[in-house]
Amino acid sequence: MIIQGVYYPSDFEAKKAIIEIAGRMDAKEYAIAGDGSLSVRVGPNAVWITTLGADKGALTQDMLVRVDLNGKQAMSSKPKVLPEDLPIHLKLYGENKEIAAILHGYPPRANACAIRKQDIPTAFFSPAIRALGKITCLDTASMEEIAQRAVSFCRTEHGMLIHNDGCMVWGTSVKEAFQRMEAIECSAGMLGLLQEKDYSQTWDVERKESVVETKVLPGVTPLVKPATLSAPRSAATPVARPEPVSRPMPVSQPVSAAVSQPMLIKQSVAAAQTSLVTQKEAPATGIPREQVMNEVVKRMLSQL
Repeated sequence: MIIQGVYYPSDFEAKKAIIEIAGRMDAKEYAIAGDGSLSVRVGPNAVWITTLGADKGALTQDMLVRVDLNGKQAMSSKPKVLPEDLPIHLKLYGENKEIAAILHGYPPRANACAIRKQDIPTAFFSPAIRALGKITCLDTASMEEIAQRAVSFCRTEHGMLIHNDGCMVWGTSVKEAFQRMEAIECSAGMLGLLQEKDYSQTWDVERKESVVETKVLPGVTPLVKPATLSAPRSAATPVARPEPVSRPMPVSQPVSAAVSQPMLIKQSVAAAQTSLVTQKEAPATGIPREQVMNEVVKRMLSQL
């Protein structure tokens, strides 16, 4: 329906959209048990929001409540327990008339950035990420204080991280808010992946600048970068050369000294064997063979 020139979904459409997106949040593990909340604006002063502890994966219409921008319940015979983050929803709706839906969830990677108190900078690696822009992380405080701080950037940014409390996103429809939550989770995942791999890389691809930090393992010689090399010497600079080392010339030895002792022993044994053969052929002189053999060996050894 259209009220004062602004389109608002009907109560039926709002509740149907909340139940559908809550199921998608649960399927993607963006919800933790009954934590978080979803709300859709159905009029200038009317909002449908999930109750405290509502199961996002099995959400039903009785887990939704309609309130005005002052937090007063309507169309309910029995008051329901409102979520703790209701002040943030109402403050954002009252500040920015273009906000039609708000989601509060706990995507794992985005929640990790929130725990580290780390903002998600603007990225440009996909159209959805480019349209998301920067996501600021707020310190833990009361819901009223967070709401007051969120007012300052709810017109320029599309979501925020809350330290130790997940993230909140908003949009012109509940579907757009859910897509922005997906974009936040993707950006946080890419940022964590780059940090895990020890890459320090700029997000702005328009500058086309990237810096890669390499970690030197222990016991491994690092690579020498060209910048660390010394500048080339000029032609006029003399190069110091080492003086030649004088080494003694080898002295030639006589041939007899070069003959090894094992060779002489072999020659002596061969001569002794020749002498024995000669003795066998010569007539017997009455001298024992052993004595002759010893005498031959003794004479050969004396020649050495």
